[in-house]
Formats: sequence, structure tokens, C-alpha cells
Amino acid sequence: MTFEQAAVNGAAVFAAFCAGCHGAEGQGGIGPALIGTDVELDDYGTADVLLGFISSEMPQNAPGSLQTQQYLEVTAYLLVKNNIVWPGNPFDPAKFNGIRLPD
Repeated sequence: MTFEQAAVNGAAVFAAFCAGCHGAEGQGGIGPALIGTDVELDDYGTADVLLGFISSEMPQNAPGSLQTQQYLEVTAYLLVKNNIVWPGNPFDPAKFNGIRLPD
């Protein structure tokens, strides 16, 4: 599986569980923007820390309630949509600690 393939699945997860607070395109709403130029994902440092936060704190109304694969795929979606990873790269969550989140 590539990041692009994981992101396709992640887009569906985002639409179902995240868009209500973060906007349909991740532009922000009740919750902060997650996609675009106003995003501050660098607070998390690496993709694995971001994944840890998302999987333990989101969705806000039911933290930790999604399947592990759903959290992985929504993280892939955010990484692809923010141009942090190349969509064609192999999707390997074991390497998330090496994916630095830009300033």
C-alpha cells in the first residue's frame, strides 16, 4: 500500500469523524485547521507523535474510539494533504518516527 492509497481511506475517515469540527477540507471550524497554510503540525515533531495524539484524543466526542487502521489512515491523509510525504511512497507506519513535521 502507498501513502496515496492509505490517504484515500483516510479521507473517508476524516469526512465521517473529523470534518464536523475541522471543516470538510480540513480548513478549520470549531477545531483548528489541519490542512493548508495555517496548520501548525510541527508542534508534534514527528508523524508518530501526531498519530499518538490523534489516536488518544480524537474524535473529541469519543476519544480513542476508532480502529487502529482508521487512525493510521487519517494520519496518512493529513500527511499527504499537507505535502509532508510523497503519495507514491510505501505506507509504513513503523517509519512514522522518521517523518518530521515541517514548521
